[in-house]
Amino acid sequence: MNDPGKHIGKRPAFTLVELMLAILILAVVVGAIQGTMQMGFTAYRKGQQDMELYQSARIGLNRLIDEIRGALSPTAFWRPNAEIRETMTWEQAMELVRFGNAVEEDEPGPIQFIGSSDEVTFARKVYGGTSNRDFDLQEVRFYVDSSKNQLRMEIIRSLLEVKIASWYFAYLFETKLNAEILIDQAGRAHRIRQLSSPDEPPLKQFIGDTGMDGRTMPIAYGIKEIQFRYSDGEQWTDDWDSTEYIQIPLIPMNRNDTYYENPEDEFMHQEKGIPSAVAIKLVLANGAKLEVQVDIPAGSLNHLGIRDRQGDLARGPRAESGTAQPGERRGPQMYRRMLRRRI
Repeated sequence: MNDPGKHIGKRPAFTLVELMLAILILAVVVGAIQGTMQMGFTAYRKGQQDMELYQSARIGLNRLIDEIRGALSPTAFWRPNAEIRETMTWEQAMELVRFGNAVEEDEPGPIQFIGSSDEVTFARKVYGGTSNRDFDLQEVRFYVDSSKNQLRMEIIRSLLEVKIASWYFAYLFETKLNAEILIDQAGRAHRIRQLSSPDEPPLKQFIGDTGMDGRTMPIAYGIKEIQFRYSDGEQWTDDWDSTEYIQIPLIPMNRNDTYYENPEDEFMHQEKGIPSAVAIKLVLANGAKLEVQVDIPAGSLNHLGIRDRQGDLARGPRAESGTAQPGERRGPQMYRRMLRRRI
């Protein structure tokens, strides 16, 4: 009978070198699989983050587009209570004040459009807002908080509250808020108003912080930078100020009319108003860019009217029904009424 125990030592076995080689091959294969899976997971997570980034940017950009498109024109609800004096000096304006009490102050609750390359401020309509009224006019500002990479909207104040406070001021002190506006060479306006009595407080001090809000809220995340540009329909600029005054030609409407002897009388001053279009560029945190151009209907109508007047100047006077008789000269106020009616 064979003894099985005597063949045990003759069975083949793995050497230590073979075992180490097998373990090395297995580690290489597992490492390759793990690296591939890790790359896939990383790409998936990056894709998800980029998708969320683009979605947030698109939502915020659409919100900004809607707000800018609905921006209010400075003459949408009320005009400044002032008479524009193009050729009046400061001393002449002071002589118009009956009692010699005058103050230079800002228009209370103005509707304006102020923009720079990295932020924009304008007025908007709000229905069913947080105030006690169902309707409000709010001044808002859009900008990017670079420390948080957020596109934010700030509600600065309620223009309607400020306007109501100014009307109450006029009621209390029995004064008219009408003013004289002096235009300097830079197109800036200086508003001079007569005081009703020596004890009348400054309007700005009386209004105080009425209507101030100051709330800010994010409307998009992952926004590194925002850039604005503004157009009047002909050229683009990096800033915009609707309170600047521009000259508009006054055109004789009859071929037999002559132009004014004083060249300064051939123009009227008007606020520049809101732009015709705004170009917006968003730079996302991942370096991607979103660009869009927003047309503002109210601004387009305003600047089309201005260019129409300038085109009339280039074509010269024309005959119209109901115009002056041959040789009759028109006064500046008559031309202004025609211009306002046409615009």
